[in-house]
Amino acid sequence: MTQKFVEFCFEPAAFETAAFDAHQFLTAQLEIHTPLELLRQDLRRYGERLKAQLIDLLNRDYTDFISLSSNLEGYDCVVEYFC
Repeated sequence: MTQKFVEFCFEPAAFETAAFDAHQFLTAQLEIHTPLELLRQDLRRYGERLKAQLIDLLNRDYTDFISLSSNLEGYDCVVEYFC
């Protein structure tokens, strides 16, 4: 079996499934003889990439998020009415 992953020693899409199983993931990596140090490095790099993507998303939508509170002005009376 040849590895086709260029950026990481694993396929990042594996983490996107609801059925992701860490034990199966690690077992599969060991079966294809992925060195643990390489796996650790790639997992860290992948984690850093995910953090950067999250920050980009937050920054992109930050203005909308902040304006949300001003758009809700006056709704506190409605909430108090129902409480």
